Amino acid sequence: LLSKVGKTAFASRSLVTASSSKSFDVVVAGGGAMGSSVAFHLLKADPTLKVCVVEKDPTYKIASSPLSVGSIRQQFSISENTRMSMMTAKFLKESQHEFDPDVAEPIHFEEGGYLVLGTEKSRTALQANHIIQRQQNAKVKMLPTDEMRQKFPWLNTRGLAVGSWGYENEGWFDPYSMMMWFKKHAIALGALYMQGTVSTISRGGEGNKISSVRVDSTEPTTSTTSSSSSSSGSSGSSSSSTVIGAGALVNTGGCWAAQIAEMAGIPGVPIVPRLRRVFV
Repeated sequence: LLSKVGKTAFASRSLVTASSSKSFDVVVAGGGAMGSSVAFHLLKADPTLKVCVVEKDPTYKIASSPLSVGSIRQQFSISENTRMSMMTAKFLKESQHEFDPDVAEPIHFEEGGYLVLGTEKSRTALQANHIIQRQQNAKVKMLPTDEMRQKFPWLNTRGLAVGSWGYENEGWFDPYSMMMWFKKHAIALGALYMQGTVSTISRGGEGNKISSVRVDSTEPTTSTTSSSSSSSGSSGSSSSSTVIGAGALVNTGGCWAAQIAEMAGIPGVPIVPRLRRVFV
């Protein structure tokens, strides 16, 4: 599906102003890994779609995606989560390599596995989850403490009763690389990225469907004054708003998704920012 697309094409189409188009089949609110993946898969399925991805910070300084731990596991208590992770593992190991590496460098996947530890108190829950995972053909195995000590000699098993080991399709990768892989390939397929923040979502017409979104953007400005003896400069910003038509809106705002949902008339979505700590 992808033709050879070089760096010039990516640079020229990666960031556009709203004046490039006033209406899109799909507007994606949030251009991180999820939003870029949505744009990529939509255009992969139908290259004729007009897709716009709105992202407030193209540097992704505080975005959720690059701050992720970048790991993948199949070990969940919900079968749908297990299946989604298995699909992602297949993408990392196989599907991504079907696309042009000149568009984006392939994502390196370190298939190191996941070991979920359980005490005697949590043994029953861990075993119940294991049954759900195995029903989806997940590559997981229950390990008693003696096998854990043998396989992981550095592990202190005191107080442990059992472990669940994902021996295939689990590990870690660079989350920024994955985000940029989807973004670059989405752009290569025709997606347009717009810098700005969705500030208003409007409904109308038959079924009171979402019809348009207003995008606010702020751009830095610099002004200079000079005289025969000195010169000075000052910096500031200019703001603008543009309304674009939306045949459909996809909310991929990460921990800000609840705010976007409320603009669309869907209050109380239980998505909030949470602090996470990783010990290495």
